[in-house]
Amino acid sequence: MRLYTYRNRRNENKFIQVKRTNCGHYYIRQYMEWIKDENGQDKVIRNYIGKPKGQFSRITRKYILNDLLDDYDFLFASKEVD
Repeated sequence: MRLYTYRNRRNENKFIQVKRTNCGHYYIRQYMEWIKDENGQDKVIRNYIGKPKGQFSRITRKYILNDLLDDYDFLFASKEVD
């Protein structure tokens, strides 16, 4: 399964990640991401929205996912993930 990352059109710091399992279910997680400069080094700060510790939430209907992704632009797809 692959992990697809999308960026919100209205808020460039808001992202959503989507993964699809072999059984056809979709899992999503939303997060906010900032880059903070600390002593000349960039540090990525990521705050997950929804479930704790960045866990994925299951979406069983693709049309719900399509409605959600209307407000997002595709960024990239990662390699195979577990």
